Amino acid sequence: MSLQLADAHSPELATAFVAYPCPRAHVVYAPVWAPNLGWVLLAAGLLATRGVGVGGFLCVLSVSLHANGVLKGLSVAGTVLDALLCVAFVTLAVRILRHRAAPADTP
Repeated sequence: MSLQLADAHSPELATAFVAYPCPRAHVVYAPVWAPNLGWVLLAAGLLATRGVGVGGFLCVLSVSLHANGVLKGLSVAGTVLDALLCVAFVTLAVRILRHRAAPADTP
């Protein structure tokens, strides 16, 4: 219907017609943003436990800026965020492996 309206009148009118029933804020936005909040909490937890430094914290935190519902490797921004996440977690893995305790001798 909006395409017919755009053809018959104008794209601006069609856009206004489609946008009018859509509220600017909606109750659904909170649960949709919950995964982004998870990235924020993960970054804060890693920093608080000194699992990563400030750089790793910023790498993990930056993933929360990516749009939900978009595969993170299919755009340039998503690929950059994936690379930053890999930097943070590889750094964490190296730190863990360097500081692990020696295994106990078992008979």
